[in-house]
Amino acid sequence: MATAVTLEPAPRIPAGTASERSAQLDILKGLAILGVIAQHAITKDGLASLWGSFWVRQAVTVFLVLMGLNAARSLRRRADAPLRELVGSDYWRGRFWRLGVPILAFAVLSTAVGAALGKLELGPTVLAGRLPFPGPGSYFVTLVVTFAIVFPFLFAVYRAYPRATVIACFAISVAFELAAGQVDAWRDQQYPYLYVANILHYLAAIAVGMWLADDQRPRARRNRWIWAGVPVSVAWLAWLEAADPDITRLQPSFLATAVPSAFWAGAIVMVFLAIPLGARVRTALRPLMVVGQASFHVFLMQMLVFRLIDGTGFGVFLLATVVSCAAGVVFWKVLPTGPRTRPHATA
Repeated sequence: MATAVTLEPAPRIPAGTASERSAQLDILKGLAILGVIAQHAITKDGLASLWGSFWVRQAVTVFLVLMGLNAARSLRRRADAPLRELVGSDYWRGRFWRLGVPILAFAVLSTAVGAALGKLELGPTVLAGRLPFPGPGSYFVTLVVTFAIVFPFLFAVYRAYPRATVIACFAISVAFELAAGQVDAWRDQQYPYLYVANILHYLAAIAVGMWLADDQRPRARRNRWIWAGVPVSVAWLAWLEAADPDITRLQPSFLATAVPSAFWAGAIVMVFLAIPLGARVRTALRPLMVVGQASFHVFLMQMLVFRLIDGTGFGVFLLATVVSCAAGVVFWKVLPTGPRTRPHATA
């Protein structure tokens, strides 16, 4: 008799020690930021030859799953707190130091560089959070700020109605994609800012992350629905790689991060977090862990690096990786973190 796949809430059952789980998350974030840099350094044809939609182009989706997972874990520590406490002064103070300070510092730096080069790009989307000297991935600034504002309210609903909230997140993302494809002004742009920076595009991945915060074990019965959706992800991503379709009813940008990819990214996170990491492995991968801890700062710095480096290819990828990671880690180390706040990456 077949076993039904259900969205079944359950208490989190952690795997491994706390230090091991932290290392797994940091290493995965480190790999994800390398994937972001690779996307911006290697041409579309170059990634297609490597079937990049299955791994490199999943970097941002993996980040969003991890953001949902980490944020839900943090708020679960106050599971019985009312909403007004979840969004109290402590929460906003923490968001300011973790997000506001690095964003403001980077905005000043990048704007100064852009002004010196005479390449500032002003326009209405600046009001939506676009930096005046934008680089590849600049939409992520608006996205993480929106996430910080929206997530406590989303989590409060999820806490009361977990299954319904996950279903609603997927439905809203699907509706957004269908609606976005009908906006002619967006279809005339390669990466329309108000589309790629819109949290509704990533809501399914965030929902998967929230769900995995309770139990991320790959074999957990409650996670079978994610595995059931993996064939949908595989079919979708394979179609993108093999056919490069012109889907007239969908926004053509960022198809590899659209709703179907949420299952695949969730599976990547589950499998990776199940890999045991001994002390020797953690020591050997310490540099990658540090990059993962500073992943948001590295994400910011690579925007500026790619505005200053011309060309594409593997050599550009190596150069951009070294410069972005080094600058991002320094940025992370030197910025103030606020009272009783440990430096921590966003994703």
